[in-house]
Amino acid sequence: MTIKSPSVTSPRGLSLLSITVAVGILSFLVYYQTAFRTITWWNSGEFTLAAASLGVMHPPGCLLGTILGWIVTKLAVCGSIAFSLNLFAGLIASVTAVIVGLTAGSSLRRENFPLALPIGGRTMLAVIAGAVIGALTLAFSETFWLYATKFTPYIFTVLFTALIVWAMIKLAGAGAGAKAPFWILVITLLFGLDFSVHRTNLLMAPGLIVWILIINPRMFLSWRTWAYGAAGLIAGLAFHMLIIPMAAAKPFLNANSPDTWSSFWDYVTLKQLGGGFLVKFYPRNAAFWDVQVMDYLRAFSANFFSWKGSIPEIGFLPGVFGLFGLIGIWRSNRRIALGMIVLFLLTSLGAIIYFNIPANYFRSLFRHYMPSFVIFSVWIAFGIGQILIWLIKTQTKRHWLVYYEVALLLILIPGYQIANNFDRLNGSKNYFAADYALNMLNNLPEDAILITFGDNDTFPLWHFQIVEGIRPDVTVLNNSLLNTSWFIRQSLKREPDLPLGVDISEIDSLRVKTWTDTTIVVIPVEGGPSDFGLTADVTIPDSMYLEIPPTVANQYILISDQLILNLIQHNKWRRPIYIAATGGIGWLQPYINSEGLVNRLTPIKNPPPNEELLTVNLLEKYSYRGFADENVIIDPTTKTIAINYYASFLRIADVAYQRGDKEYLEQIKDRMSALMPPDRLRPLPEWGERVLQYFEAMGVEAEDEG
Repeated sequence: MTIKSPSVTSPRGLSLLSITVAVGILSFLVYYQTAFRTITWWNSGEFTLAAASLGVMHPPGCLLGTILGWIVTKLAVCGSIAFSLNLFAGLIASVTAVIVGLTAGSSLRRENFPLALPIGGRTMLAVIAGAVIGALTLAFSETFWLYATKFTPYIFTVLFTALIVWAMIKLAGAGAGAKAPFWILVITLLFGLDFSVHRTNLLMAPGLIVWILIINPRMFLSWRTWAYGAAGLIAGLAFHMLIIPMAAAKPFLNANSPDTWSSFWDYVTLKQLGGGFLVKFYPRNAAFWDVQVMDYLRAFSANFFSWKGSIPEIGFLPGVFGLFGLIGIWRSNRRIALGMIVLFLLTSLGAIIYFNIPANYFRSLFRHYMPSFVIFSVWIAFGIGQILIWLIKTQTKRHWLVYYEVALLLILIPGYQIANNFDRLNGSKNYFAADYALNMLNNLPEDAILITFGDNDTFPLWHFQIVEGIRPDVTVLNNSLLNTSWFIRQSLKREPDLPLGVDISEIDSLRVKTWTDTTIVVIPVEGGPSDFGLTADVTIPDSMYLEIPPTVANQYILISDQLILNLIQHNKWRRPIYIAATGGIGWLQPYINSEGLVNRLTPIKNPPPNEELLTVNLLEKYSYRGFADENVIIDPTTKTIAINYYASFLRIADVAYQRGDKEYLEQIKDRMSALMPPDRLRPLPEWGERVLQYFEAMGVEAEDEG
């Protein structure tokens, strides 16, 4: 049976298109209100930096998003580049919702599915209402909305999901007709391009084969199917090779330096992350049912079967309508229903199997489940449309009731979602990542060298340095990346005078060294207390005695440790060296002195804290926007990062406690509680809770003794 696809140029198609586009505009306006005004944690800072500098982010990257983002940065009219890119993410999300609505709306047509009534008049209202409510349900679902407010690769993933599903519906409509090879080309082109986005949609690739087998297996006998399919896939994959000239241009962000064929292949196969395209189905990293499947079910329920909100029963409606829609599709056209079930399973169960997450993973993977949410939203739209058509058929004498039913559904589903999610997902006043980065950067001495440890204490700093031109004099070296030859090479090419103690020609020969005993390294010292951020009463020795034990398995020392030792030796105290408070280097720990969110390397063991410097940084220079604002939700990552603020306050409080200055101790406590109310940050991770409890209990012993 040939399934005829309706023309979008028909009056009915125009109505569906125009109203669904209006839905996209409404979604974008909501995203505009809730979008982050600057960068946030994780991929946001890196992806924004990549787009602004036409750089190469860590594999698998997001090449298409980077190039489109770069164009947006040249047209940025919304204040900062970061805000403009976040709004671009909202635009992509809105377009995705529109495509979902159009896909569901066209599927509800009589030409595609044998409904009980011809499409026209009030029945067309049901089609449009189903498409609109389905699109809005996706647009304002929790995970989708979250990624519509910040510039990350994941919003491009769902755009491609929607496009692939739409193209497959078109392929079903073409049947064995002349247009079928064209739609094969479109689908394979989308899969090829998605390889440069974030690859999650490749999980659906086997679904194309199943789709053709179900819709019209004779397509496999046509040479055009194979030729057009190969042409589309090759063209899409070839786009990824643009990374080579981009990397060859030596942008600031140039992860893995994929500027040669061999390094490009390493980048594509994710060699730095483990290689083999990270295909590791067995052994499982955690219990399959209790951990991995439950993680997906938590994500799915949060979006379509949610108990959050004042009327939790309403949160179940999207899921109920989605299941009803799948039943309706099955009754109308079992071949398409079966094909969509396969796609859904590949993007849900397939994602669970492929990502193979460990227990208690440090970061939510809900973003990787969103392709299945897109497919389910098509079912929601179809289900609502079918119910409305049935109501129209049964209410022939009370036509006006249909309008009330449509309005009620709009209020009960997307209306309730907006009311329930708006405050929780509003990033417009969330400056936690930006303030943390600026608090670190702006209070460093000139020409400082800062050693960082992860995404959240590295990419935000690089963003402000390169994109916004703030403190470019500071050198930020990531401790983990110092174990990779490409990062060492890039750092030395950017700063030939960087005192890492190696020549570029020696980089490839660097290896993890055997280091079985603790080694004492003597480093001459020049300068007075002020040169190291210490108080004037501190005596500076002539030499620093560094005790360096093995750092791996009691018998090895990493490349990063070797380079940091070289840095200290060859720097000769000319440039201040700092360690981010987010991590630590064990053998340097006795020699660092806290200045707040950064710790300064000093030539003496256990240096006394500089109370004045700490106080000025914490109470006068640092920004704490949002911590005390009840209208700003504090996310789990911010709660973890906030521990570093609390630890810094603890240090100056401890100084007051040690000298018995109870009055000053209480002032510090009150000030910290005003800036970062503990009740707003709880529950904290275990270590943070211990820090806070110790801080809150400080002084009680002295009071009891009195």
